[in-house]
Amino acid sequence: RLPLFRIPWFLQTRAPSSSRSRCFSSSVSMSSPPHIVVVGAGGVGCWLAALLATASQRNPNLARVSFVARGRALESLRNHGLRFTVKDPDGADQTISVEPGNLNAAPSCAALAEAGDKADYVILGVKTWQVADAAKDAALVLREGGGCIVTTQNGVSAPYDVQAACPGVPLLAGVAKVIAFRDDTQGGPLNAVRMAGAIPDVLMVGEMEATSSAPSQRTALLRAILKEAGVTSKDPEDENMLRELWRKAVMMCSMGPVCALARADVNTVVRTPRTSD
Repeated sequence: RLPLFRIPWFLQTRAPSSSRSRCFSSSVSMSSPPHIVVVGAGGVGCWLAALLATASQRNPNLARVSFVARGRALESLRNHGLRFTVKDPDGADQTISVEPGNLNAAPSCAALAEAGDKADYVILGVKTWQVADAAKDAALVLREGGGCIVTTQNGVSAPYDVQAACPGVPLLAGVAKVIAFRDDTQGGPLNAVRMAGAIPDVLMVGEMEATSSAPSQRTALLRAILKEAGVTSKDPEDENMLRELWRKAVMMCSMGPVCALARADVNTVVRTPRTSD
C-alpha cells in the first residue's frame, strides 16, 4: 500500500520558522536612493531595466539603475540605449525608450565594484545555468551590511544555487511571471518585447526563509520601488516564497507541454476555445 500523502511544509499555509542562524540582517538603512543592478540583457532583464530606469528618471529619489550586459547587447545599450515594447493582442502597443545617458551599462558587477560603486539590490535576469557564476560576480558589488541578490529564474533551484556559490550572501527569492524576449531583428537600441494579455507582468519577491508573515524591511522597500516603476509586485501568502516558486514550477510543467503540442504561446492557448477548455 502507498503511504498517505502528506502536504509538504512549503505548500502549507504558513511559512516555517528556520532554526538555522543567518549571518546577515534583513533590515536596510539608506541615506541615498538605493542602487539597483539588473544583470542579464534577456527578456526579463530588459523588462525590469526599462521600467526601473524610466521610473528613476521621473523620480531620481526612487532608485539609481545599472544594467550589466555583454557583447552586442552592451554595445547597443551604450551607443543607442534600450527600447522596450509591450505588444497588445488588440494592437494597442506601447514603447518605452531609455536613452544611453539615462542607463549605466557595464560589462560586469566586478567592473562596477572596481569603479567604486556599490549595489543595494542585484537582480539576476540570467539563465538558470548561469546563476552560480552571476552570483559570484554580483557579490563583489553588494553594499556591505545591506546589499542583497534577487533571483528571478524558473524552477526552484536558483536561490539554492546562489547560497551554494556564495554562502551567507543576503538573498531574496523572486518569481517572475512575464512573457518577454529580446528582438534582435532591429538595429539601433537594444530591443525587447513583452507580450501583454493572458499573462500579467508580475515580479514577486521575498525572503527565502521567512520567519514572519510580515515582509522584511528590504523586501518591503524593493516591492515599493517595483510598484512605483509599474511592475506588479504581489505579496506572497504568509511570505512563503518557496511555495510560490513551486506554484510557478507546477504551472510551467503543465502549460509548457500544452503550448508545445498546440505550437502556440500561452496567450493564444488561453484565448482559443478548443485549447482553453
